[in-house]
Amino acid sequence: MVRMNNTISILKEGSFGDMLSITGKVAKDILEPLMEIDDRKLQQKYGDHLSEIGAPHHLTKLLLRLMDVGMETRDGWVGMYVVRSVFWNYSFVSLKMARGLGRSEALMIMLNDLDTCGTSSSQNEVT
Repeated sequence: MVRMNNTISILKEGSFGDMLSITGKVAKDILEPLMEIDDRKLQQKYGDHLSEIGAPHHLTKLLLRLMDVGMETRDGWVGMYVVRSVFWNYSFVSLKMARGLGRSEALMIMLNDLDTCGTSSSQNEVT
């Protein structure tokens, strides 16, 4: 969990260099630990911890920056894939993480993406 804390601290400070390097750090320090373990309680503990240290908010800010970079660039595409994978996988195992994402702009971003890129319009479940 120390690596998770360090990565979220970097996101909080906003002092990271290129987008690909921070994306790699998120993938290695946050997403990879979840994928490497098969213990549901430990997975939930990781998600709960991330929520407690503010990861949903800071990862949503990263996602917005990546969207500014653009999906048509390698850095933007890879970054959005990694951050959305974190959102999907951790919200599946941790109710705290799911709630944290609900409080951040992440759900609205994803609904807007579905409306823009999906095969049919989503219903706005938030309102």
